[in-house]
Amino acid sequence: MDVSGHFTGFFGGTLMSLIAFSIVFLVCIGLMLMMMALKHFSAYVDKANAAKEAKAAAAVAAPAAAPTPPARVSAVAAEDEDEIVAVITAAIVASCGAGAKIRSIKPVAPRAAASAWRMTGILQNTEGLSESF
Repeated sequence: MDVSGHFTGFFGGTLMSLIAFSIVFLVCIGLMLMMMALKHFSAYVDKANAAKEAKAAAAVAAPAAAPTPPARVSAVAAEDEDEIVAVITAAIVASCGAGAKIRSIKPVAPRAAASAWRMTGILQNTEGLSESF
């Protein structure tokens, strides 16, 4: 029997479809595994680079550290807080009108630096929001 005889008729078409789908899924699984390996490899490289930078920064920053008076810093921080509250209040009143009421202003705890992928996603998802208001 010829090889082409296996791929004729209904069962031949079904067999050919199964072979084609199997190849597509195997290629997709291979690509997925490659991407997962690349993710783990890049995380390893990032950790190694961060460790090198931390060691270099610690070596440079240790001798250059100079004590600063804490009383002066807190006085400046209090003045800055009042100014920031005034600026936020003015911006809200300018945007919402005189009827806006501000009940409290609380500082937000700083977050760790976001990855470039996350920042790109945020920028793309918020694109055009200012135009819709």
